[in-house]
Amino acid sequence: MHKFKDMVHDTAHDTAHDTAHDTGQVTGEPTGEPTGEPTGETTGELAGEPGGELARKLHEGIKRAVLVMDGELKRTEIQEILQLKHQEFFRDNYLIPAMEEGYIEMTIPETPNHPNQKYKLTPKGKTLQLQLLNKK
Repeated sequence: MHKFKDMVHDTAHDTAHDTAHDTGQVTGEPTGEPTGEPTGETTGELAGEPGGELARKLHEGIKRAVLVMDGELKRTEIQEILQLKHQEFFRDNYLIPAMEEGYIEMTIPETPNHPNQKYKLTPKGKTLQLQLLNKK
């Protein structure tokens, strides 16, 4: 279980069916079979050069979330920019991993479900965003 999952869980009810639309899985349950997808785990520090080693190893969801960040954004705004409809899929594959890795943080961390909650890049996230933009 992700340590941030309960903190950013919305009251809307996503179903396994909703997740299946975004993931292509029928049940949304992991099969235990290797997928060849990156795990999102990182090693080392951000390299100083554009497109550093860490930027290449990051989970695609983290990269996409970091790239679209501009100032402080609500969850719904980030999701809309990324064109992702399902809240649970977005949280589990984009927002929570980016927060756990220290790239994105809440603007009101003491009240995670605050109606005015927004998210912003951390200094580490800003560095990664610059690396990813320079890599293009």
